[in-house]
Amino acid sequence: QQRKSSTYRMAGQSLESPQTAPYQRQRLMKSSLLRACRLRGGNAQQQGETFEFKAEIAQLMSLIVNAFYSNKDVFLRELISNAADAIDKVRHESLTNPAILEAEPDLHISLIPDAGAKTLTVWDTGVGMTKEELQQNLGTIAHSGTKAFMEAMRKGEAELPLIGQFGVGFYSAFLVADYVEVFSRRGEGDVFRWASDAKGSYSIELADFEGLKRGTAVVLHLKEDQLDLLNPQTLRELVKTHSQFVTHPIRLRQATAPATPGTEAGESAPSSPPSAEAAAAGVEPPLSDVSVEDVPAEGNTPTPSDQTAAVEGWAVLNQQPPIWMQPPSELTHAEYAAFYKAISGDFDEHLALKHFSVEGQIGMRALLFIPKRAPF
Repeated sequence: QQRKSSTYRMAGQSLESPQTAPYQRQRLMKSSLLRACRLRGGNAQQQGETFEFKAEIAQLMSLIVNAFYSNKDVFLRELISNAADAIDKVRHESLTNPAILEAEPDLHISLIPDAGAKTLTVWDTGVGMTKEELQQNLGTIAHSGTKAFMEAMRKGEAELPLIGQFGVGFYSAFLVADYVEVFSRRGEGDVFRWASDAKGSYSIELADFEGLKRGTAVVLHLKEDQLDLLNPQTLRELVKTHSQFVTHPIRLRQATAPATPGTEAGESAPSSPPSAEAAAAGVEPPLSDVSVEDVPAEGNTPTPSDQTAAVEGWAVLNQQPPIWMQPPSELTHAEYAAFYKAISGDFDEHLALKHFSVEGQIGMRALLFIPKRAPF
C-alpha cells in the first residue's frame, strides 16, 4: 500500500518519510540538532502487514468519524489518560524489575504540535507495546460494554464524554484526525508502527523511531477543520480543563523567547548546542534536555535575527499544587469535580465531599468524596 510522503517535525525537527518502498526513505541530515527523532521503515525482509478491523471496531469508528459532535476536544483527555495509565503500568512493573526504567528513567507525557506537517503528537514514556499488543489493544475491543455503547450512540442516547468508560477512548482520535500513527516500543524490543485511516483496516510494520527509548508516540494527522489544535494556547486550555490533575508531568513543545544576558535567576534558559568535539564524537544530549533552534535550509547562512528569533523548549502544563492543601474558600465546585474525576476515573461528578483538616500530635489535611453510584 502506497501513501503520499508526509513530513514529521518532532520536537522541532523535520524529516521526509515516504510511505513507499522502505529503501526509498531518506535519512536525516548529519546534524546533531536534527537527530533527536528519526523514522525509518523496516528492511525488505520485514514488510508491513495489513489487518482488517473486527466488525465491532469498524462499526464504532464509522459512528465516530461520521457523527457530528460539538465537544471533539475530549480526544486529548482520552489520549492523555491512556498515556498516564501506561506510565502507571511501567512504574508498577519497576517494583519487581527496576531495570525496566534504565532506558528511560524520566516518566512524562509530551505534546508536540507541528504546524508544518499538520500533526499533533502525544508521546509518553510508559510501558509501551509489542506488535502483538498493538494488534490486540488497537484492533479489538475486549469490553463487555462496547455493544451497549454503540447501540446508545445510534439512538443518540450516549454522551461522548462517556466514550472512555467503555474502553474505546483511543478511537476518539479519529474525531480530529483522518490518519493516525502509533509508534511503540516495549522494554528493549523493536519499535513498531501501527497506522490507520479508519476505513476498515490498519497496518503494523517494524520501524525505527529514534528518541523513543520506551513508550508510545501517537501521531495525529489533523483534519483541516481541526488545525486550531496546533495552537499552544488551545492545548494549554484543554489540558487545564480535562487533565490538570494528572499526576505525571504533561509537557508542551513550543517556541519560547531567547535567553538574554539579563535572565533572572530561576528562569530557564535554552540549552546550548553541542560542542564541535561532542558532535564529532557522536554524543547527543537527551531529547528532554535539548532546546532546538530553527535550523536553516542547507546552503543558507542564518542572520543574527534568525539566531535570536525563537527557541524550541518544553513547558510543563499541569504544575497544580495539591488541592487538599489549598484553603476550601479558594476552591470552586468545578475544581473539586475535576480532581474527583481525575483520581477516581468516574465520568460523573461526586455526590458529596468533605474537605477537612486534623491537628494534634499528627496533623493532616484530607478530601473525602462520596460517588453517585457504587463502583463496578
